[in-house]
Amino acid sequence: MKLTPVENLPKKGLRHDLQGIIKEFAESDQRNVLIVLKDGEYKSIGVCRSCFGVAIKKSGYAIRVCTRDGKVYLTKDLKD
Repeated sequence: MKLTPVENLPKKGLRHDLQGIIKEFAESDQRNVLIVLKDGEYKSIGVCRSCFGVAIKKSGYAIRVCTRDGKVYLTKDLKD
């Protein structure tokens, strides 16, 4: 192991307002929505799904996150 001096630290990764997105969906009249990701926003679909799953659990809303055909969806239909 060795130390290499650097001028500045790299910036931290972008943080998303998942609670705001979840609240917006919970208060809307939509039953299902597709989460449209920009390139490079998440490392993978699985990471995105996992982050939303944790955020939904913390939010307390009756919402479920699921993946279908490589896309991430939020749904209020808990039995599917």
